[in-house]
Amino acid sequence: MTLLDQIHLHTARLPPDLLREVLDFVEFLETRPGRVSSRLDQENTPGSCLDLAQAHDLVGCLQNAPADLSTHPDHQ
Repeated sequence: MTLLDQIHLHTARLPPDLLREVLDFVEFLETRPGRVSSRLDQENTPGSCLDLAQAHDLVGCLQNAPADLSTHPDHQ
């Protein structure tokens, strides 16, 4: 059983007022910082490489990298 199936099973038993709360929470999760891809899907526009890297927590993940990694021609 997938995670989506499990969510469906649990939410299928909820009354409408609680379903509204679940939807509100899901929409909140989609708009949290670091969730750029969800926001870009809603805007129907392509994201930049920086947007994608931020969405996947890749910005700043290299340790002991040269300070000029993004600008020096030798690193390109």
